[in-house]
Amino acid sequence: MKHPKLRLIILEDGSFVRIQFQVVTDSKQAKKEIEKREFQVKNILIKEIATMKEEDFKSGLGNLEKALQTKLNDVMAEGKVVGVYTINKILQ
Repeated sequence: MKHPKLRLIILEDGSFVRIQFQVVTDSKQAKKEIEKREFQVKNILIKEIATMKEEDFKSGLGNLEKALQTKLNDVMAEGKVVGVYTINKILQ
């Protein structure tokens, strides 16, 4: 999947984060499907991140990446997401 654009999201504690992920799938078919589901990917990202606080981003993002992978797989019909990786993060 191509890199999603940097998203500016307001966190629960009022701070801001700009974050970008790389989503890795297990097949070309799954890649095509995740690209078609871009609106759902964005929605899942916003819902997951908006409930976090600035401290959550300082302590690591492994749990967030795992949660995103699980939720993306829940909406996939063809193939699956095998990894979600944070490739850019800016806290403000």
